[in-house]
Amino acid sequence: MTVLGAELFFWGRFAYALIYLAGWPWLRTLAWFVSVVGMVLMAVQLNSSRMSLPPGQRQ
Repeated sequence: MTVLGAELFFWGRFAYALIYLAGWPWLRTLAWFVSVVGMVLMAVQLNSSRMSLPPGQRQ
C-alpha cells in the first residue's frame, strides 16, 4: 500500500504540473485530489505498521 501511495502521489503531482502549464484549472483539482489520496494511503500504512509493534517499542 505504501508503494501505491507513493506512485499516486508522484504521478498526481506530475500531472498537476503539466495541467497547470496547460492552463486547465478544473483538471488541476482532480490531479491534486489523486496526490492527496496517495498521501493518505502512505499515512495509513505508516500508522498501521506503528501500531503492530509491541507497546514498549511504540514511540
